[in-house]
Amino acid sequence: MKLTLEDKQTEFALPAVLDADGAAPLANALCDLRYAPLTLNAQATRRIGAQGLQTLLSAARSWRADGVALTLINLGDEPSSQIRAMGVDPAQEFSQE
Repeated sequence: MKLTLEDKQTEFALPAVLDADGAAPLANALCDLRYAPLTLNAQATRRIGAQGLQTLLSAARSWRADGVALTLINLGDEPSSQIRAMGVDPAQEFSQE
């Protein structure tokens, strides 16, 4: 899986499938981006598993604790439903555009 920082800006493209296999690479990439405002673009994301969600929640809470903005954009209906099925309200956990 390839995770890329688009155009060296603060927008990061999430993978199509964010599950156990994608959680560790995502966590490593996010560590490199910490302490700066970040937009996570979920346009390509079709499936989010529990470990992927945990990674996103950890990032959201870390950025919040740092007083830095982390925004999730382009989250589709299907991944939103998957997140809600795990007991999390995306609107409460992530700033969204």
